[in-house]
Amino acid sequence: MPPYIYAVAPTDNALSIFDLADPALPVLVRSIQGAGAPNFLNSAMRIVAYGDFAYIAVNAPDSGLTIINVSDPTLPAYAGGIYGAGAPNFLGSCLDVFIGNGTFNGLAYVIATADNGLTIVDITDPTTPTRVGGIYGAGAPNFLSSARGVFVRGDYAYVVSATDNALSVINVSVPAAPTLEG
Repeated sequence: MPPYIYAVAPTDNALSIFDLADPALPVLVRSIQGAGAPNFLNSAMRIVAYGDFAYIAVNAPDSGLTIINVSDPTLPAYAGGIYGAGAPNFLGSCLDVFIGNGTFNGLAYVIATADNGLTIVDITDPTTPTRVGGIYGAGAPNFLSSARGVFVRGDYAYVVSATDNALSVINVSVPAAPTLEG
């Protein structure tokens, strides 16, 4: 199987898959698009491909995590998703997603800008992702106003926020109850 690269286009509400058998000449294999049902790719902002799935942070109005099955790059298909600003999912205006760092722990770390925070989602079954926990709040003590990006290493998530102009270090060793470390 040739190597593939995945790209999202927020203004086209799309995921595109490219064949990189010849890195100097990428070839479009297929695109999948559409705001709202059935694909939920409105304002697709960030993508992480892992295994047979592409995990996509989508901004408003879809606001959430869309999961696309890419096991057959010629026929990408919606697998599942989790959406909604505020309670119970706290996924308002998602801008970034992080999945694993060489290892897969079954969790997605999603930045929810409108909810000023980090939402942790169980993706062990990509067809039924569920919220596990999260940490939210503009200003002190969490400094997550307009959160923009996330990176996870070990038990710590590093979240940058625009309005608070901060880097927050969050202990995620207990995904249901993440806590601010610094």
